[in-house]
Amino acid sequence: MIINPILPIPVMAVISIIYLAFCRKGIGNFIRQFFIVLLLFVINLRIMVGSPVVKTMEANMDVLFVIDNTISMLAEDYDGNNRRIDGVKRDVGMIIDTLAGAEFGVVTFD
Repeated sequence: MIINPILPIPVMAVISIIYLAFCRKGIGNFIRQFFIVLLLFVINLRIMVGSPVVKTMEANMDVLFVIDNTISMLAEDYDGNNRRIDGVKRDVGMIIDTLAGAEFGVVTFD
């Protein structure tokens, strides 16, 4: 549990005491005012419960692939004797699998 107050705790304590000093007439009004001050004090503490496991989504990412579609992509010099275009297909597939949830676009030129 993490406590990260908006106002420092001593300052909030002084404000709470000053607010309680201006008592309303009647026990019901004082009890209501006490609970309001108590809730404001707890809200000011900003109590947070952390988790060691954090899920991240990259859904807000846009990926644009610009692929060369000229005759030079048929050269067999990628990873031994494979064609360059086959390497591009494999790399694009790997990127798509890695960035699940992203939006993809393809532009080819020749």
